[in-house]
Amino acid sequence: MTPAPETFGVGDTKCDMKHDNCNAEPGRSKISAGSDVGQTHSVGFGDIQKHQVQQDEQEEEEPPDGGWGWMVVFGAILNGCLVPTLFICFGVFMNAFITVFPGTSKSTVSWIPAIMNALMNCMGPITSALVMRYSARTVTFLGGIILSCGLVLSSFTTSVQSLYITYGIMGGIGAGLSFVPGLYLISQYFKKRRGLATGICMAGGSIGHICFPHIIQGLLDEYNYKGCFLILGGLTMNVCVSAALFRQIGRASCRERV
Repeated sequence: MTPAPETFGVGDTKCDMKHDNCNAEPGRSKISAGSDVGQTHSVGFGDIQKHQVQQDEQEEEEPPDGGWGWMVVFGAILNGCLVPTLFICFGVFMNAFITVFPGTSKSTVSWIPAIMNALMNCMGPITSALVMRYSARTVTFLGGIILSCGLVLSSFTTSVQSLYITYGIMGGIGAGLSFVPGLYLISQYFKKRRGLATGICMAGGSIGHICFPHIIQGLLDEYNYKGCFLILGGLTMNVCVSAALFRQIGRASCRERV
C-alpha cells in the first residue's frame, strides 16, 4: 500500500513533497505572508495610537463645570458692567451734547449709540474667528485697548460727527472684541451648569446698567463731558483685567502659554 504524500502549508499554498509539485514558490509565499503580518501589526498599532490621542483630547476638553470657570464668570460680569453700559446709558449724554453743540438735534446724537451697538453685534462672527485663531485673552485685551482709546479720544472731539468715529466706530469695535469672548468661555467651562453660569453673568452685568447712569450723571455735573469721557476711558481699561482671567482649556490653553 502506497503511503499518502506528505504536504506542508506555506501561506495559502501546499507542496506535494513526493512529486515536487507546488502551486506557488515557497520563498515568495513566505515573504508575502511576512509582509502581510507586518502590515497588520502596523495598522493595529496606528489605530491604538489614534484612539489614545482622541481619548486624551476628550479628557482635556471636557468642561470642568466649575473651578476656574467661576473666575471666568466674574470676568464676564465685569465686562458686562462696563461694555454694554456705554450705549445703554447713552441717553444721559443727550442733553449735554445738545447744550455743548448748538443746533444739534436729538436724532443726530442718537446715531452715536446706534453705530456702536450695531458694530458690537456685527463683530460677533469676526470675534469668534479671532478667538479660535488666537485666544479669548488676547482678543479681549485688544478690545479693551481699542474701547478705552476711543473714549479718551472722544474727550477731544469738537463735533458730533467726530463722535461717530471715536465713540461709535472705535467703541463698537472694541466692545465687540471684548464682550463676546467671555460668553464663549462660559460655554467652554460649563456643561451641566451652563445655564446657571450664563444667568449669573447676565444678572451681574445688569448691575452696571443700574449704577452707571448715576455715575455718569455725577461725572457730567462735576467735570463736563470731556472729563467724563477721560474717566470712563480709564474705567474701561479694567476690561484688560478681566482678560487676564480668561484662560482657555484644552489645546487653546497651549497657544496662550506659547
